[in-house]
Amino acid sequence: MTGVWVVVCIVIIGVHCFLASEMSDSAKSKGHPKRKYFYVCVCLGLFGYLCIIALPDLKAREQREQLLAQFQNDKSTTKENIHALIQDDKLPPL
Repeated sequence: MTGVWVVVCIVIIGVHCFLASEMSDSAKSKGHPKRKYFYVCVCLGLFGYLCIIALPDLKAREQREQLLAQFQNDKSTTKENIHALIQDDKLPPL
C-alpha cells in the first residue's frame, strides 16, 4: 500500500511541476522573467497560478506606449485617423 502512495505523490509532483512550467511560459510571454515565476508557482501552488494569470502584459503595454509616442510625434495625424486605426477590427492579410 505504501508503494501506491509513493507513486501517487510522484505523479502529483510531476503534474505540479508541469503546470508550473506552463504558467512560467505564460509569464514569459507577458514579458516577465520565466525562472522567477516558475518558483512562485512551485512554492505557492494554486495561488501562484492565479498570480501569473493576474500579471499585466508588459509587451502589450510597451507596444501601446510606442504607438502613442509615434502618434504624438506625427503632427499630420488627426484624431479621426487615430480613432480609425484603433477601432479597425480587420485582420491583416496573410
